[in-house]
Amino acid sequence: MAYDTANTYETIELFGLTEKDAQLPIPEDHVLSDHIIRESFESLLGQLRGTGLEAEIEPLAHGLATILQRRKVALGKEVDRTADKIGALAKSHDGSEIAETALDEAQARFVQLREIVSA
Repeated sequence: MAYDTANTYETIELFGLTEKDAQLPIPEDHVLSDHIIRESFESLLGQLRGTGLEAEIEPLAHGLATILQRRKVALGKEVDRTADKIGALAKSHDGSEIAETALDEAQARFVQLREIVSA
């Protein structure tokens, strides 16, 4: 199990934070992701309440959401380019160790990008 691909429960087990046979009520990953996003926006923009910048909270939140969406689109395009690169490397594979290493690196990058985009 790689740490970067572990779900919440696996991460807790990895660091030995559970007792033997403990049944902990751990939320699913999508619930935790939603909570993290809400808390991030609250941390960044919540401090503006009750100040002269309170009227700017909605435009700032919209701008932040737009930036995050643009990044997701850019990562999606990079996933597509990496998939094309993998296809080209596979077609031109000549059995050399250099080609094998390049293909392995491209595949690892593809998996990493796909996980980031799906998160």
